[in-house]
Parts: sequence; C-alpha cells; structure tokens
Amino acid sequence: MGSKQNLVNIFNPSDVTSVDSQSECNPLDVDLTPQQVENIWNSVVNCYRSGLHPAITICIRRKGKIIINRAIGHTHGNAPNDSSHVEKVRATPKSLFNLYSASKAIAAMMIHHLNERGLIHLDEPLCQYLPEFSDGPKRFITVRHLLVHQAGIPKVPSNALDLDNLHKPGEIRRIMGDAPMQWSPGRRTGYHAISGGFVIGELVEAITGLSIREYLQQHFLNPLGFDTFNFGIPEDRVSEVAPNVYTGYPIPEFAEKVVKKILGVTYREAVEISNDPRFLTGILPAANIIGTAEETSRFYEMLLRGGELDQVRVLNPETIRRATAEQTHAAVDRMLGLPMRYSMGFMLGRSRLSLYQGDTSKVYGHLGLINIVGYADPERDISVGILNNGKPGISVKMISFWNILRTISHTIPKTG
Repeated sequence: MGSKQNLVNIFNPSDVTSVDSQSECNPLDVDLTPQQVENIWNSVVNCYRSGLHPAITICIRRKGKIIINRAIGHTHGNAPNDSSHVEKVRATPKSLFNLYSASKAIAAMMIHHLNERGLIHLDEPLCQYLPEFSDGPKRFITVRHLLVHQAGIPKVPSNALDLDNLHKPGEIRRIMGDAPMQWSPGRRTGYHAISGGFVIGELVEAITGLSIREYLQQHFLNPLGFDTFNFGIPEDRVSEVAPNVYTGYPIPEFAEKVVKKILGVTYREAVEISNDPRFLTGILPAANIIGTAEETSRFYEMLLRGGELDQVRVLNPETIRRATAEQTHAAVDRMLGLPMRYSMGFMLGRSRLSLYQGDTSKVYGHLGLINIVGYADPERDISVGILNNGKPGISVKMISFWNILRTISHTIPKTG
C-alpha cells in the first residue's frame, strides 16, 4: 500500500479532478467566498492524498444552490493492488457509488411516507403487517422500535447474507421472522446494521404490494427526476458502479469481532460482497442504494425544503419533522459502544463530539461503512453528499476524511 500512497502524493490534483462547473453557482450568491469553497475542496484533495480513497466525489448545496460538485481520482484501476496495466477510469460527478448504511435513511423515509398516507402507524406492532413477527416477544416490536434501533433483533442471521436469497421471493421475510431476539423491544438501543433494513423492506412490500425499490421509484425518484439513487442497479449498469476496495492495514482481531457482531460478516467480507453482481442488482434496504453524490445531496435538499424540490412535493413538512425528531437522547448504543442520537431513521449530530464534526446539533443524516455520508444541516442551510470507494478500516489517516466534515462545519457559517 505504501508505494500506491507515494504515487498519489506526487500527483497534480488537477490531473485527476473532474468539476461540473455548469452546476456550481457563484459562491457570492449564497453568502460565501470563492476561497471558502476552495478550502472545502482542498480538504477533499488532502483526503485523496492519504492514499486510502481511490475516488472521492462530493456535492454540497447551500441555500438551494450547488456550491461544489466535483470528483477526484479513479473509480476503476486506482486500487492499491491494481497493476499499472489496468485501465484507469476517471471519477466524475456522475460516477455511481454504493451508499452502504447511508441507505437506511432513505429506506426509513419510505415508512414515513406510508405513515403520511395513513397506510401504517408508527406505534403499531410489526405483526399487524407481518404475521411472521407474531410469536413470543417479537409481537411487541413496533414500527417505531424498528426505526430507532430498539427492536431487539440487531444481529442479522447469516443466511440472510447469502446473496442468492436476495433474489428468492419471500425468503428474506421468512429468515427475518425467525431471527433470534437479543433483548426485549424498547429496552435497549443497538444499531440494526442490516436486519432493520430487511424488515423495513418487507413492511413496504406487505402493505403496498410493491418492493421498496419500486416504491421509492414511483413516489420519489420519478417525480423528482432522479436517474439512479435506488436500491440496487439494473444488470446492464453494474459495470458503471465504482468497485469498493480495501485500502487499509490488517484489522486487529478484536476489531473484526466487533465488526462481525454488527454486520454479520468481517470488514473485508463486507467490501467483497458489495462488489458482487447479486448484491448490486438485489435489494438490501440497509446497504445498497446506488447513486451519485449530487443525488445524495438532492435527496437531502428535498428534506431540507420540507419535502418539496423544483416545485414538486413528495412529502409533507410535518412528516419530515417527525422523521428527524430526536428519539434516543444520546443513549449508549449496545452494538456500537458509543452514545448515539437517533431519530426515526437518522443519525443526529451534536453540539460537541458530533459525527458531522463541529457544532452540528441540528444535523440529520447517516454514515455508510465509515466514510460515506449524506446529511442536511438546517442551521447552515446545506445538503451534503460525500461518496467514495476506498474502505480503509482502521487507519490514522482516516482523520483526513473527518477533516472534510470539520472543514465544512467550520467554513460555512450558520444562517440564523
């Protein structure tokens, strides 16, 4: 990995940068200076120089206008173990990436949309819609428990991650109905990394007859004019998705045990699985939205504008307020071992020691496998998408990624 990092460090950033200058506004139009925007971009360049991220793409909207929509690096051919003879494919703002767990927030909004339509009630038990959850303590799990990681089924059954099962009708629903409980519903908070998303997908299908992929397409993506940004990708577009690559040092055994407890697989396995065509064409509501940084920013921009974008309304403002309201009050997450502020579907920021860095107590969004993020910050009037395909695991150089978020929060002033 060291030689690859050295190569990155002597690159001229402009040689591997792609800018959608047509979409970027004049920073002065949104009360910023060109230098402030460049400071944010320089933090992305420094992150790329770490050698941990073959490609990074970022899109930020401020006051409804795009201030930065850029990519750096290569989606293909730039991994640490790639031969110099492998063709390099330059990353652009239109490059497709997997959002991993950042997909959960989008999945959760499908439930909130159903609630808005009166087709589901957040405090009703799951078994009202999914009879498989009628036995024993499972009958007490409510929709709200599921959305705030308190359902008591955080560990995903190993056979649920058999990618062939993603393409067998009814199989995931049966598997999740049999999933063992770790605690009584509502008693503890523990990140449901994969399991919660699977159940959300089954809820949407049981209530509407549509897969969660079809539901998102029909009620959000088509009206808002998205190209991708759905669960999985059509077979003929699989090659467009940036392959995820492990770029870090070996992960200590104790850390791998924690990862396996959370994800059901090791970190390296999670990276490898995400490149499998069965994963890319299947439906994993917790882990496989495929889209661009611009689309990530655009979805959060819709939430930031109260459910309306480009004069098209897809959600009511009250639905978004309900979805983003704090539910867990920084309780220690039993799976992550960290104090987490959850709403019904989002990871919330804090005034100090925030996931989103800086004073970001009003932020709602979601991380994806450490270094993917989408979020909205109402105080700064920004919507942000940062995607990449380097998966470093544990590395001190990961500080460069968090510094992007820190630079954003410290550079863009609050509007109030």
